[in-house]
Amino acid sequence: MSILSQLLNKNGEKIDPINHNYESRLQKLENNIYSTSEVKTGQNWINDKPIYRKCFVIDKDDTSSSSITIETGIQNLELITNIRGLLLRTEGTMMNIPNGLITNTDWLLWFGDLTATQIKVKMGASAYGIMSKVYVVLEYTKTTDS
Repeated sequence: MSILSQLLNKNGEKIDPINHNYESRLQKLENNIYSTSEVKTGQNWINDKPIYRKCFVIDKDDTSSSSITIETGIQNLELITNIRGLLLRTEGTMMNIPNGLITNTDWLLWFGDLTATQIKVKMGASAYGIMSKVYVVLEYTKTTDS
């Protein structure tokens, strides 16, 4: 008798190991979407409001600036619950945003001046100089949900 044929649920009933919990696992996969369009994550914040996700891809422009402003285009943003990102360097390696483990401030990367309509990615001069693209993942709640 194989171990798979002996699987039991919490009530002691035999379960099908191949199809067990299939719909629940499928729902988790469907909610694990990273898109430049707004999507619901399937998770709720501590106030029970649904969490949304939207991703941004920003190409380096020709300006020599220490920050990049991202217009979110999100209506009714209430609270940013999570923000993270990557800076793609010109030679192909990546740096996490925020990145505060560097002793030379020219390489620092962080998010600053977050509002309902804009995100600013701030960086030291060296980080900006080798930047090719910035990827940002924003998760948030909305004022329109109760």
